[in-house]
Amino acid sequence: MRTITLVISLFLLVTNAFSQSPIDKAFSQYSGKPGFTSVSITPELFQLLSMVDAKDEELKQLSEKITSLKILVSEDKAAGFTNEIRKQMVGLNYKTIMQIADGEQKVDFFVKQNGEMITDLVMVAIDKTEEVLISLSGNISLQELSNLGSSSGKIGMSHISLLKSLEE
Repeated sequence: MRTITLVISLFLLVTNAFSQSPIDKAFSQYSGKPGFTSVSITPELFQLLSMVDAKDEELKQLSEKITSLKILVSEDKAAGFTNEIRKQMVGLNYKTIMQIADGEQKVDFFVKQNGEMITDLVMVAIDKTEEVLISLSGNISLQELSNLGSSSGKIGMSHISLLKSLEE
């Protein structure tokens, strides 16, 4: 009986290790390390924010659709985690929806969709001084995402407003 329990436990552990996304791996690997800033926001915080301004119906609806927001920033572009993530996204059924190259800055947007709704948005950016990874999960339309980006001045989030150009 112990052998069966041990084999099942090892199988579940190995299966979980292989099913971890490159985004989750990057957060696990770099969160809390010197030179990195990581932020993980749960749906509960979005719901609390919607209560602050009860008149903002758009914020309330959006807060009900977001399941996770993760941000990882490296103060040193030599970390290289964004290049690894870029390489792996295509094999994970993510579509590249936008790429921006401006001098030393490169920004890529990837999405995973369920019909017309975006279930995962990943933004990977690198410039001469830092690397940024933003992962947003939920069930959100492109219009809602562009509104979120344009209303936020937080680090990296302003890039999301560039998605507005895709709607036109």
